[in-house]
Amino acid sequence: MYQPRPYQAKALRAIAKTRMAGEKRALVVMASGLGKTVVAGFDIRRFLRANPGAKVLYLCHRNPILEQAREELTENILPAKYSHGFMQGDIKDIRGVDVLYATFQTMASHRTLFRRGEFDYIVVDESHHGPAETYLPTLKYFRPKFMLAVTATPERMDQQDITKIYGEHVFSLELEEAWTEGLLTPVDYRVVTDEWQNLKVLQSPIGRLSITQLNKTIFVPKRDEEVIRIIDEKLDMIPSPSVMIFSPRIEHCEHLVGLMDGAVAIHSRLTTREQTERLAAFRRGEYRAVITVDKFNEGIDVPEANVVVFLRSTASRTIFFQQLGRGLRLSEGKKQVVVLDFVANCDRLVMLEELQRGANAKLTRLHHVPADSPIMVDAGEFEFNEVVQDVLRVIAQIRQPQTRDSLIASLRLAVDEIGHAPTLVEYNALTPDKYPSLVTIVRYFGSFYKALRAAGITPPRKSPRQWTRQELLEQLIRLADVYGRDFPNSLIDQEADTASINTFISEFGSMSAARKLANLPVPMEHLSREEMLARLKSLCADLGWRTATRPEFIDATKRGILPSYATYHRKFGGLPNAYKLVGLDQQEAHGIVLSLTDELLLDPISRLLEKRRTPILVAELEDLYKSGEIPAAPRTYFKRLGGIRTINERAGWRYHS
Repeated sequence: MYQPRPYQAKALRAIAKTRMAGEKRALVVMASGLGKTVVAGFDIRRFLRANPGAKVLYLCHRNPILEQAREELTENILPAKYSHGFMQGDIKDIRGVDVLYATFQTMASHRTLFRRGEFDYIVVDESHHGPAETYLPTLKYFRPKFMLAVTATPERMDQQDITKIYGEHVFSLELEEAWTEGLLTPVDYRVVTDEWQNLKVLQSPIGRLSITQLNKTIFVPKRDEEVIRIIDEKLDMIPSPSVMIFSPRIEHCEHLVGLMDGAVAIHSRLTTREQTERLAAFRRGEYRAVITVDKFNEGIDVPEANVVVFLRSTASRTIFFQQLGRGLRLSEGKKQVVVLDFVANCDRLVMLEELQRGANAKLTRLHHVPADSPIMVDAGEFEFNEVVQDVLRVIAQIRQPQTRDSLIASLRLAVDEIGHAPTLVEYNALTPDKYPSLVTIVRYFGSFYKALRAAGITPPRKSPRQWTRQELLEQLIRLADVYGRDFPNSLIDQEADTASINTFISEFGSMSAARKLANLPVPMEHLSREEMLARLKSLCADLGWRTATRPEFIDATKRGILPSYATYHRKFGGLPNAYKLVGLDQQEAHGIVLSLTDELLLDPISRLLEKRRTPILVAELEDLYKSGEIPAAPRTYFKRLGGIRTINERAGWRYHS
């Protein structure tokens, strides 16, 4: 048994405070190597002591992570009196155990073996996987007294927001902060760019060079033999190297094993037993290096590794932090981790520069390190040679934000080149590295037509020609490429090289019919009453057959699930009438706000006050309500709780006397 470290104890206090406040869920974000499982284990121990006879479900998406969690809990945290069971494959020790470990995959087809309230406490490890279609039904099925979600990487690559499931995080300690506070192993980060080509391109005038061209021009994919030579050369300078290499493909992984002495491969084409045995052998020192393909991104701790190698890696921050974290856990005798990053694109360089800058910024606040020392940091060293810094400078210039004046100047230059006001098609055909993209222009002005007007250019008139059905559909697809697939129909009449809205309606019967044939979504304001009711009914079903709270409704409109309140009012005379048509009466529709307790009204105010140095002002309440951050209108707060001073005080603010 051991005691939690100070930062782990702080996380445990945040979880306990959340539970005492009546919340049924908590999200904890901690960088890889900081002991998320330890935090979960100690909170489980606290919960079981306070609730004798309670049952715990420990969920994750991979068996090795579950096995590691069980080992941690049984050997170091939970007393021997508690029993443990596994639910994976043919192993289903599900009855009569205090803590059950199960994969989402197994639980997906067996969750109905349990009552919805079977488990009092649920842990969701690597909880960023929760929004996946194969996992979410399990989370929705169970009704625990408390759910704890833990993850190192809350940002998903598909941009889904996990706080919709688990709520806002109650504790966060991410990589840069943990790194600079000495909670993780220091890093000697070496960007390997031994071979460059065509560096003269860096002198090209900005505007004639894109990031894509830069990638293709200066980055040379190295031969595998050369990669191994460079790795071996670097390893000669490291005493007792224990190397973890991340490869992009299985075939590439196997090929490298044949080129490198003392290396072993671990990937998904091996059986689980083979993977486990090879990892154990690596940990015992029987292999100098393990070369893997996406097998150690999450959950598996390899504190023995003191060298991490990235080969042709993407710019995904999520995967990068997961993989880097495999070597960051503090281990006896390990003074630092050497990272060799064979950078293959500009985005990767930018991401590393942002990481290094973020670490320096935190160190400046913590240790008063001079802000003008951007390369050296106490937590580690980034080795950016002069060429890398030149590339970063050019990238920054290429991505320098456009101004309204610079865009207008570009449009006038296009008129000079073409000889007349350009149509959308003509502008799009101009040299892409000389002119801003249509997407950029639309972002600033709202439409290409408005941009021309702002530049003092009279847009060309529409052609009176006859259009075929195929040409009309191609016009819609082209508009979608520029303005987005859900562009409003009103933009059609603003473009010179498209037919009029009346032409589309005459040919297809309606704009909705035309958009559907072009495989484009119908704008929300043009949905039929039947479609609007079907969408509202689906949302109510997902919420357990109740009406949506205002924040839930606002979220659904932002994600394109529902039209706005105004659209429902226009077509149904009000949202309550629409609820009534899907089977929820008007009283229930209005009952959401009336049923809110004082605690639920005050909780979001309390959370906001924890993050600021001033109390909430009366003028802020309406904005907070409109943005969905508080669940009721200001008049409800004043009627139920009193004046703004009373609201702040009850939410935890202390006025100075």
